[in-house]
Amino acid sequence: MVLLVAVPASGQGPTGSTPAPVPSGASAQPAVNPQVKQLYDVGIKAAEKGQWEKARASFEEAFKLDPRPKIAVNLGNAELELGRYRDAAEHLEYFLRNDTSGNAAARQPVQQLLDKATAQIGTLRVTVDVKGAEVLVDGRSVGQAPVERPIFVEPGSYTIEARSPEKTPVSQKVALAAGAKLDVDLKLVPACVEGPKKVIEEEQPWKKPSLYGAVGLAVVGLGVGIGFSVAAAMKSGEYEDEIAYLRERTLTTEKICPGGVTDPRCRKMVELGETQNTYAYLARAGFIVGGLATAGAVAIALVKPKKTTVDETKCKNVAVTPTLGGLLVSGCF
Repeated sequence: MVLLVAVPASGQGPTGSTPAPVPSGASAQPAVNPQVKQLYDVGIKAAEKGQWEKARASFEEAFKLDPRPKIAVNLGNAELELGRYRDAAEHLEYFLRNDTSGNAAARQPVQQLLDKATAQIGTLRVTVDVKGAEVLVDGRSVGQAPVERPIFVEPGSYTIEARSPEKTPVSQKVALAAGAKLDVDLKLVPACVEGPKKVIEEEQPWKKPSLYGAVGLAVVGLGVGIGFSVAAAMKSGEYEDEIAYLRERTLTTEKICPGGVTDPRCRKMVELGETQNTYAYLARAGFIVGGLATAGAVAIALVKPKKTTVDETKCKNVAVTPTLGGLLVSGCF
């Protein structure tokens, strides 16, 4: 179906014929710019010869300069002939949405052309619950809510998104085949209100028991060391006294213990010496344990508290939207 609609210019039709009558209830459109009329006439002549690419280019330039519905319908017609179905649908729908002639007979063939174009593409109708929210298709803005016109897309998969200040953006993935029509309802929720972040210092649960244990061990170790040091010193005195006692009772030409450590006379001295050595070893061990425990207690005491950052951002808003693939959960949580 080829549809050509003439555009009156300065009281004349595109070929200088009698002015087209204005339908009842419609107001006359302003005069057409001469440059627009020239481009339009070139497009009409090219279309009549079947030169659709030339016609499309001329109609497109004319539409950019003067986006009136009658230019849009001829541009859409040329695009349809070239198989540019999405562009054709946009311009044909533009005509039906903006035409104020009230001529139903003229609109019917345009609707047929639009039906032919939409049979080859996908049609989306997007609603958003927040007025003024920006609607995007694969990151490309298609207007602000409410988007009253249909959104035409090539068959395939797309991400539909809505954005609004102080709202959390919400998106939904869709897939459309040729001729498919889909309604997408997006619901925005209040954005997270970012609050202050507190740093809380917490002692590790193991620190106090470990510190107490190390201090206790240090006290015990030092106590043992001191106690056995005193005991060793006392035994050392007894040992020296025993040696002096044996010397008094031994000739100067004889050894104190001629029979060695097994000599019955020296048994007490040997026992005192062994006891003193044992006490000295125990004292040394106590001081070592006490020193290590003291160092451990100091190290534990120097361990810094664990720092935890608490985010007081208020994020309690969640929206659940059914989609083709399941449920879409959006918001702050």
